[in-house]
Amino acid sequence: MSASSTPGPSNQDPTMLNLEVLLNLLQQQMVQHQDLMTAIQAQQQDQQTLMNMVQMQLQNAMPAPAPAPAVVTTSHPTVKFPNPMAFTGKPSGVCSYIAEIESCFTLYLNQFNTNYAKTMYFGTWLKNETVMKWFMGVTCTDATLLSDFTHLKEAIEKHFGDVDYVETTHCKL
Repeated sequence: MSASSTPGPSNQDPTMLNLEVLLNLLQQQMVQHQDLMTAIQAQQQDQQTLMNMVQMQLQNAMPAPAPAPAVVTTSHPTVKFPNPMAFTGKPSGVCSYIAEIESCFTLYLNQFNTNYAKTMYFGTWLKNETVMKWFMGVTCTDATLLSDFTHLKEAIEKHFGDVDYVETTHCKL
């Protein structure tokens, strides 16, 4: 056999070489895409598992339903106060958010007479996805936080609060 009859890189059509290279690149990208899709599906399953665990924790931590209170009619109109501002995760908003939530506890003493009721109300006004996930994660990890508003408040201040509150206040002045 002569050297010219054996197929080799120098004897192949350049267009065919380019097509082979493109096909190899496409196959590599398909494999990477499949790997990414598998990772995303695993992540979604982990999130669903976490959500199920949080729901189970919340259901297990809920107190037994109290008997329905007697309906009392009065001639006085019910006073309605504005809802607190939602917390979005900004360090500058932690103190004002907590102050507004605690004001609601003072204004509605009968509704927020347990720590559990306070922590659940506290969690309903967390509107940033990151903050909500933090709340679900920390209360799932330490279920006692659901029945201890003071420690939950300390945890959010520690995690989302301003690192140097004094310096920030000085700069504002």
